[in-house]
Amino acid sequence: MFSKEDVNIHFVPGCILPRRTILPEVQEKKMKQKIKAINSKTPMFGNVMKKYNIFGTSCVLEISQQYADAYLPHNSQELMFRHGGKSWKVRFCRYKN
Repeated sequence: MFSKEDVNIHFVPGCILPRRTILPEVQEKKMKQKIKAINSKTPMFGNVMKKYNIFGTSCVLEISQQYADAYLPHNSQELMFRHGGKSWKVRFCRYKN
């Protein structure tokens, strides 16, 4: 897998956040509670959603390549987004730069 030093990303136990993401203490505490409740063997990829992630002609959320390489072995697969008691099935597609 990879370490914090390898990819310079922010770790919350059980969750990996994009680099330069800093959560306020209250958000980090809520995230830890949610991660504990889900109890996944695979670390989750957390993200602070912005309007451009969910509005517009193409709604895109970038996931770090290191996370995708380690935990998303297929070039295309279905993922689950969860927030506020709601969930959405989304399609993960790996694009080459």
